[in-house]
Amino acid sequence: MRRQGVIRRRLIEPHENGHPAGRLVVARRDRDDLGVRGVGFPAKAALAAAQRTGLLILPATDQVIPGLVDALALLRRARAEGWRLLLLDSGVDSAAASAVECERLLERLIAAGDPDPGLPLPPAPLRRRVGGTGEEGFRRSGLLHVECFETTLAAVGVQLSEVGDLLEWGAGCGRMTVHLPGRAPQARITAVDTDAEAIAWVASNLSVQRAEAIEIDPPTTLDDDEFELVIGHSVFSHLDIESQERWLAELARVTRPGGHVAVSYNGPAALRWHVEHPLVELPESVAHALERDGIAVWRGDGWENEFYDGYHTTFHQHAYVREHWSQFFEVVSIDEAAALPTQDIVVLRARRR
Repeated sequence: MRRQGVIRRRLIEPHENGHPAGRLVVARRDRDDLGVRGVGFPAKAALAAAQRTGLLILPATDQVIPGLVDALALLRRARAEGWRLLLLDSGVDSAAASAVECERLLERLIAAGDPDPGLPLPPAPLRRRVGGTGEEGFRRSGLLHVECFETTLAAVGVQLSEVGDLLEWGAGCGRMTVHLPGRAPQARITAVDTDAEAIAWVASNLSVQRAEAIEIDPPTTLDDDEFELVIGHSVFSHLDIESQERWLAELARVTRPGGHVAVSYNGPAALRWHVEHPLVELPESVAHALERDGIAVWRGDGWENEFYDGYHTTFHQHAYVREHWSQFFEVVSIDEAAALPTQDIVVLRARRR
């Protein structure tokens, strides 16, 4: 989930030049406000200060914590000992109700099969755009997301391993793309994204049939009925109502009759995450609009400053997706929180024309 940007802006930038004494501790290897440079886990001075002040903030987790196992151990320790841990690059707050979900996600990431360390890895600035810079977390989360889509599709009779023409819509810098050839060995993979720099890296470094930059709004240059399967992670979670309808129509155009589209979006579980998270100030008007209309766009969340005007956080009710998206596809299934940790996955089937 792309939530760390909101949290980082609120807690780090306003305090860069002077942290409130006794309340805020920031520890990083390259810039250590405690006056020490930790090279292992835990950074003793940072941990001691956290126990003393009751708070430890890690803006870039991988610069202090060697790996996911250590991050999980630190989260469990904070919860057990009663001090507060904030892992800003993954949106973890040990004091939030969502800490339980984050702990489960870390457990899933650790338990997942080890990604091939020889697979290409995009540079840190590109990784940062899709949720953190840590190499291990990036590799494992991409593989786990592919597995989530694979499981959801298999539940409705679609085997990823047998798919031919496959489109990854919103591929970014290839967090999922890099793992697709291993899980869909027969697929001719096309990857597209509005981030021209990220998709150019995919085109140059990953084993795909085609990788292209697309405009923010359709149409694309993709052919009618070109794909047997379309997958997209966390795209509809950032599109407003009008953009969603334009893209649903476009995806219906490029998916061959009888083919499937599997995409994730912010549903009820994601709304709960935002409402319960102490570091996210979700306006009450958003929740009211969601209850009233079945869909709500959180404008002013700050994402437009990092991407483009119109890029925000959008929430959906299941009933809205079933009713409105059925204008373009047959809604086959909705699997709540299947795209870990909180996004739903909906599977759609293209109608025969």
